[in-house]
Amino acid sequence: MQEGYCSALTKLKEVMEEPQLETIAFINAMHSQLRDLAGANPFSPDVFLEAETNNSNEGSTETRVVECCGSSDAEKPG
Repeated sequence: MQEGYCSALTKLKEVMEEPQLETIAFINAMHSQLRDLAGANPFSPDVFLEAETNNSNEGSTETRVVECCGSSDAEKPG
C-alpha cells in the first residue's frame, strides 16, 4: 500500500515539474536569442546616450554618445 502511495507521489511530482521545466527551457532559449541579437547590433549595449548640463555662462546642454572604445561629442543648444 505504501509503495503505491510513494509511486503515485513520484508521478505527481514529475507531472507538476514538467511545465516548470518547459518554461525554464523556453526562457533560456529566448535569453540566448536576445543575447545573440544584441551581440549582432554594434550599438548595443556598448553605446549610451548621455545628456549633461554644461555649467558655462551660456547654459547650453551638451549631449554625448559614449562608446565602449571612445566617445563622440555633439552639442545641442539648450
